[in-house]
Amino acid sequence: MMKNHKQNINTPIILFWSLPSISMLETYKEKCSQLNQAINRVKGVEIVTVKDVILKLTEVGKDSGRYFGVENMKGQISKILLNVNEIKKITLL
Repeated sequence: MMKNHKQNINTPIILFWSLPSISMLETYKEKCSQLNQAINRVKGVEIVTVKDVILKLTEVGKDSGRYFGVENMKGQISKILLNVNEIKKITLL
């Protein structure tokens, strides 16, 4: 009987922790989908990070399962690794 009581207590705790995880997973999938759309575009992409840094990228790509962006600042081209969890907003230009 005590064992059954412990299972009843653990069920709400598991649900409490799994619901945010499901929401975060859906957000992650949505951002990956948007980045995949950006890979196929010729025009640029604007990304706002969770720290409110704005990245204006001329190109987005994927290498070894990781996303990267190409930024052209004053004639210098640089490749930036993109952490999907650090992205707040993606705007396809």
